[in-house]
Amino acid sequence: MNKLTYKLQQFMMGRNGTDALSKASMALAMVFYVLSILTRSNLLYLITIFGMGYVFFRIFSKNISKRYTENQGYLRMVSGVRNRWIQRKQYKFFRCRQCHKTIRVPRKKGKIEVTCPICGKKKITRT
Repeated sequence: MNKLTYKLQQFMMGRNGTDALSKASMALAMVFYVLSILTRSNLLYLITIFGMGYVFFRIFSKNISKRYTENQGYLRMVSGVRNRWIQRKQYKFFRCRQCHKTIRVPRKKGKIEVTCPICGKKKITRT
């Protein structure tokens, strides 16, 4: 067993391995697989196959810097969504109509005037 472990470690040396993006892609591929079974859809099954191919491509890739950059972009996106989800009870989020910047204001303050920090556009709204 130790010999097999050593061989596997030697094979994976210099390769990307699993990261957060490959794990999320694997989970998404599994969701498509279950949906393809339930609906008996060949299209969803084909999407599953391509998704799994992408996961294996990421895991066995030797271009570590490129995979690292992709993973960092994914983590930045997910952390923004996660932080907003956590803060949803304390803050209300608005999007400026002019510059599309997301503005966070405290909840339960009644009617307030929200000013965009980027463009200065003002809006009166309830929180």
